[in-house]
Amino acid sequence: MKTERLFDSDVRRTEFEGKILERREDKNAVILDQTCFYPESGGQLPDAGTLNGIPVTDVQEEGEAILHFLDGAMPEGTVQGRVDWEKRFDHMQQHTGQHLLSGAFDQLARAMTVGFHMSAEYCTIDLRIPGLDPELADRVEDLANQVVFEDRPVKVLLLSREEAQRLPLRKKPPDLESLRVLQIANFDYSACGGTHCQRTGEVGVVKIASWEKIREDVRVEFLCGGRALRDYRWRNMSINRMAGELSIAGRDLEPAFRRLRQENADKGKRIKELLEEALKYEAERLFKETEASGSFRLVIKVFPDRDPEEVRGLANRIAEHPGTVALLAAAGDKANLVFARSADLSFDMNLLMKEAVTRIKGKGGGRPNFAQGGGPLDPDLLSVLRELAKVIR
Repeated sequence: MKTERLFDSDVRRTEFEGKILERREDKNAVILDQTCFYPESGGQLPDAGTLNGIPVTDVQEEGEAILHFLDGAMPEGTVQGRVDWEKRFDHMQQHTGQHLLSGAFDQLARAMTVGFHMSAEYCTIDLRIPGLDPELADRVEDLANQVVFEDRPVKVLLLSREEAQRLPLRKKPPDLESLRVLQIANFDYSACGGTHCQRTGEVGVVKIASWEKIREDVRVEFLCGGRALRDYRWRNMSINRMAGELSIAGRDLEPAFRRLRQENADKGKRIKELLEEALKYEAERLFKETEASGSFRLVIKVFPDRDPEEVRGLANRIAEHPGTVALLAAAGDKANLVFARSADLSFDMNLLMKEAVTRIKGKGGGRPNFAQGGGPLDPDLLSVLRELAKVIR
């Protein structure tokens, strides 16, 4: 069973009439004798649209047939198909832009494209290249856009394998008797079955967004045409808004950001130093306010809505005093317990914590001199700590 691929001969055609050759009840899909719907293939997304007004949710190849998956009751007989032109043109811009970008990388860096992926939001190519730097990325981007601005013709050539091998193909063609080759005039030849613009000017612009090392390759994320415009729009609005709040020009935003980040780091360091001093003072005060319980002092305290990290630091500083045990808790959305004792005592804080979390139906543990845990907030958490204190008194 074979479906005639109308998009191969006319990429701008969006309406057609097709005869249903087969209905797949299990997949809610139909096979037509001919279609304008491009199936997912070669890294490109499938077309969207309708058959008799029923949304087409996916389009897939099955040998020489094309399956149209539907969101609704499957029709019978002959159907009227309509392809979503906005999505089709977006895919054309991205895929043609990919050929421009891959061709530019090949010409300037001998970097072979070994992978291509298109999603609804972004596109990527994987390059067989050790690394990529901003200078090379700019040169590649400039070359690709130069070809866009020159508005060169883009043609689809249906060739035999022998005819294709006589062309300067960017990569080795698949082992097929006939090939569909995309020709960008005086720039690039590449075997490809996707949908493409008819002139490079339709791509609008090619923009490299980012790149990262993926094992032995470099993955480059890029945007073309309408996607690049929308990306520029939100970035420009964000820059202008942030620059306006700082009362600076947009071009001064980066140095201003670096200055503010350094100032914030300096202030953060100073705040940490002040917090350390405050915790030492608080630990000293709690130690002095606590009366000795036999041969040691026992500090018991519940802090409502306090940062558990501060409570941990406080417990450690209290335990720096000889002959001292600290049973502390932070009572926020849940109970956070911290138990610590000085090095000259032998009480096992780990065992005590296990007893504590059992009582509050939580979990925790630690070492003989320090343990922490947490669980649901007990409304009478202070009484729980006092009951545990009886174990070591």
